[in-house]
Amino acid sequence: GTGQNGYRESRGEVHSAMISFRSASRIVSLTLFLLLLGKAIYTSSAPASLDLYLRLDPALIALTVIGARMLDAAFIPALLILIITPFFGRVFCGYLCPMGTTLDCSDRLFGISFEKQFENSGLRATKYLVLFFLFGAAITGVSFVFAAAPLSLITRFFGLLLHPLLAFLANESLRNIRPLAEWLDILPIALMQIPTPRFATQMFIIAFFGVLFALARVSPRFWCRKLCPSGELMAL
Repeated sequence: GTGQNGYRESRGEVHSAMISFRSASRIVSLTLFLLLLGKAIYTSSAPASLDLYLRLDPALIALTVIGARMLDAAFIPALLILIITPFFGRVFCGYLCPMGTTLDCSDRLFGISFEKQFENSGLRATKYLVLFFLFGAAITGVSFVFAAAPLSLITRFFGLLLHPLLAFLANESLRNIRPLAEWLDILPIALMQIPTPRFATQMFIIAFFGVLFALARVSPRFWCRKLCPSGELMAL
């Protein structure tokens, strides 16, 4: 009995350590993703390395290769992800993907329990249908990859939706403090303007992520477990 208790305690400690490492790696990965995205937004001559996360997305790269009928050295990071998956599992999903981390954060923000689960055979089949539909479309030369690949979607969420929203709020704050800055003769603040971009696909991103956040009420990590083409490609 004592030996079994010690074994359980040891396993519990290892499990806790793995959870802590996973949480830390996801935070670091999301931070790096946002830094690269921010640099791409505010740098006129952004180097190609800033799209590293897009090149790590297996579904995005695989569908691009099929649809464009081309291979490129830029696709190597995603190939490496696919190569290590049979040996280490879906490491990208569990430790690196900023889409999954963002959705988990939204679940916690809205108080959705990760213990809640909902399964049925129809939903289990949906994830494969989505993947096969995307591959079928790519074979015919029609690409939906940028409306379905997780790294493309999360880049749009932060770059085309959250960035303009933060810029708008910053401009509103500047507008409120500008009279004080002028009175104190703080010209940099008094004259500062923050561009607030608008994009044609903003409404699509709002609708898409609104649906994803709502679907978490049905099942936590609904996107990751039921729809994500990259996750299902790695699962296969």
